[in-house]
Amino acid sequence: MSCRPRLLATILTFLYTRATLREPQLSAFANNRFTTNVTPNEEEVNRVTPLQFAANSHVLLVLGKGGVGRTTVASALARSAANAGLSVLLVDTEGRGDASRFFGDSQPLTWEPRKLYEGGEGTITGQTITPDDALVEWLEQHGLRTIARRLASTGALDIVATGVPGIRDLLVLGKIKQLERDRVFDLIVVDAPASGHAVSFLSSPKGLSNAALAGPIRSQADSVVEFLSDRARIEIILVTTPEETPIQETLETYEALRTQTPVHTRNVVVNQTWHAPTHLGDAIEAAALMDNHDVEPSTSHVAALSKLLEAARYRMAISAMQTKEVETLRQIDDVAILTLPWVPNDDLEYVNVLLAECFDAKLQQS
Repeated sequence: MSCRPRLLATILTFLYTRATLREPQLSAFANNRFTTNVTPNEEEVNRVTPLQFAANSHVLLVLGKGGVGRTTVASALARSAANAGLSVLLVDTEGRGDASRFFGDSQPLTWEPRKLYEGGEGTITGQTITPDDALVEWLEQHGLRTIARRLASTGALDIVATGVPGIRDLLVLGKIKQLERDRVFDLIVVDAPASGHAVSFLSSPKGLSNAALAGPIRSQADSVVEFLSDRARIEIILVTTPEETPIQETLETYEALRTQTPVHTRNVVVNQTWHAPTHLGDAIEAAALMDNHDVEPSTSHVAALSKLLEAARYRMAISAMQTKEVETLRQIDDVAILTLPWVPNDDLEYVNVLLAECFDAKLQQS
């Protein structure tokens, strides 16, 4: 047998083995050894360090359509900031408390803050903020401790919290504002409601401010509106995936947030992008070379190459489609776009570490 087919078989075996690995290596993503979808305005993000990115605003509201990885991105952003030396509070506003799983903690988050992670000089503390808990605290702070306990014991909190339209959102935002004002943490990352609820969530305080003539509700609404209007205190990060429907909904959400709420949108994070490994491109080159060989390769070599090329073409087609979809985000002015890779792994802590490393690498690229 000629040495050329034997050498080619060795190369194909190596490439095919790498192409079918389930778990990408952390260092490969962190060092950007994978070809990525180039997105508009990404160079704007790359000019800052993770510390600068996290320190631009004291509160980052992470919003997005259900299923795009909102909690995944919020948790990765929190770890990135903690690794940069910041003390971070990761807040869940929907009561699930499942962000703890990204830090190897199987217990759901609760109203009581709990430390989730220590990285160097930075830390991550997790907490849920629900309207019922926020209402009890608000009543207690206004001298109504007995009433608060009675409402909690009788299950009437939900009735009270829904008695005034928008009051539930005001209670949650008021608590976030209080945490921001107290300055216990360097950064607060909020896993906010899905984008379908995001606009009403952030516009409710303004509506209540206009509706209430005076009193504690009017005072609270006014202070929350002031908080939401200050870019140094709070900004939005929109999360999407590189598919037609999520991208279109992101554009609609951005426009609604811009026109109906006072909060500024800083970034769009395109999550779950497919990154075509460079060795798949090498495989196509190998196929072209093989076509010019005088020596017929064995059937097993052809089968292996066929599978590899099929995978390569599929990944390239998906990558091209995603790039086309992400291009539509050019419609958003003055907002930097950042891509994060799709990580096929069920170990959420592993995913969190990998995405945080990737996030850091993206920001530090020159």
